[in-house]
Amino acid sequence: LRVTSAAPFIVTDGEMVVLAVGAVGGWRMPTAVTQALIGRLAFTRSAAEIASDVRVDVPPTGGLRLDPHASAELVADLAKRGEVVDKDRPSFAAVQLVLRDGETLQAVADPRKPGGAELLSAGAAAAP
Repeated sequence: LRVTSAAPFIVTDGEMVVLAVGAVGGWRMPTAVTQALIGRLAFTRSAAEIASDVRVDVPPTGGLRLDPHASAELVADLAKRGEVVDKDRPSFAAVQLVLRDGETLQAVADPRKPGGAELLSAGAAAAP
């Protein structure tokens, strides 16, 4: 039996969609999507900031797996708090998101993986 996680998430303000976020990456998806949601809803970060933020993952074996780009200060702070930190095995879910900031839409794909994001006007076709 193969089990996978799906992690699409849509946030609305009344009837207006203000954030749509999803990820690919197996069991790492929920952590990445949660980080993206917190980045926007608690800290009002932009789509680009959210997608490129340092990823922290909590593997089923315990401890914390950090993005190799995590600062030495972050690693030291987590270790001081008693966390077991691993930066040697980078493998994170890739986040894709679209958010509304007033009248502006921002779309972005995680820069750690190939691909990209493009906003199209209604009725427009994507370039081949």
